[in-house]
Amino acid sequence: MGTLIPTILIASLIGIICIAVIVSEIRKKKRGQGSCSCGGQCGACGMDCHRDDPPSPKK
Repeated sequence: MGTLIPTILIASLIGIICIAVIVSEIRKKKRGQGSCSCGGQCGACGMDCHRDDPPSPKK
């Protein structure tokens, strides 16, 4: 019984962190922000953050 309380506290803390991350991502999605941290310079970071964006027209 002595090790049960710390286990519950740690599991609760991890659960709260996970919920906070999910809520944060949902809010960013609703505001139209991406989920990557390239700062808006996606060409410079090399990540494929904006897969849902339509391809730019060829010139």
